[in-house]
Order: sequence, then structure tokens, then C-alpha cells
Amino acid sequence: MLGHGDEQNQLLPKKVEAFAGRRVIAVSAGAVHSLASTADGAVWSCGCGLCGRLGHGNQQNQLLPKKIEAFLARRVAAVSAGAVHSLAFTATGAVFAWGKGEYGCLGHGEDLSNQQLTKEIEGGRRRGDEKREMASSRTSGCFCEKIELQGAGAPTVGTTVWRR
Repeated sequence: MLGHGDEQNQLLPKKVEAFAGRRVIAVSAGAVHSLASTADGAVWSCGCGLCGRLGHGNQQNQLLPKKIEAFLARRVAAVSAGAVHSLAFTATGAVFAWGKGEYGCLGHGEDLSNQQLTKEIEGGRRRGDEKREMASSRTSGCFCEKIELQGAGAPTVGTTVWRR
């Protein structure tokens, strides 16, 4: 599910026609889903929808990129796709996480439930300089003020916690 409308493997790079006429500024590939952000601040997802990782409020697979409606009134600056969850960072500094909540990888505190819609991380707003998020298999992290790492998820990566 690479965004071409089918489930075929692609041995060579192939343009995603759904983005014709749009300027894609960032992409991120998870295990079985992908995210893209466009110059207008929109976020698109495609692939396996299990656990809500696509952010459309359901678990349906998407063979073509579909705009995540929750971000229509926001401008997203960066996206990151993990194995079973996704992250987005807005131009105003808010961080959103959705998908499988196991191991606390969404950063929503004691709430380990799956999130089928995007949900803002409390205390995840930018405090100053540059901030970038990342998602991996079962963890999420956020670099703040160029030196501080905030993270959540499985302890195999370290013992960092979400903090301000």
C-alpha cells in the first residue's frame, strides 16, 4: 500500500499521482503506512489503518493518500510514522500522536488506549527553539531546544519520559 491505489510491490521509484499539482515537503514511512505533509500544511496518510494509525477515525486501509481531516484548521510542519503509530508537529508548536497506544508510545500519560483520531500531547508544545519529533517501532521522541530529548514508549530505547 504505497499510495498508488493498489497493493503491488514497486521495484523502482514511482511518482504518487495523487500528489500531482501539490508540493510535498515531507514524507515518513512506517512499517505498513506512510505520511506526507504538503506545502499548504495538510497531512495525508495511506497504507494499513489497523489501530487507527492513519488518523481517520477508523481502522480502514487506504490504498491512496487521504487527507487527515483533523488538521484542516492547522498547519503541520513535520510528520513521523512509527510501526503502529504516527506523530505530527504543527507550526504553532503542538505535537499530536495517534495509533496504537501500547507501551505509552503516544505520550498521553496513563492513557494507553489506541487513538483512531489525532490527539494533542499535553505539555508537548514548543517552548522555544527548534523542535522535531520522531517515531520508531514502539517509541516516540521529541527534540526540544536543540538539546533536550523528551520521549515515551517501550523501555528498550532508554528511560526517558515526557517532561517539560
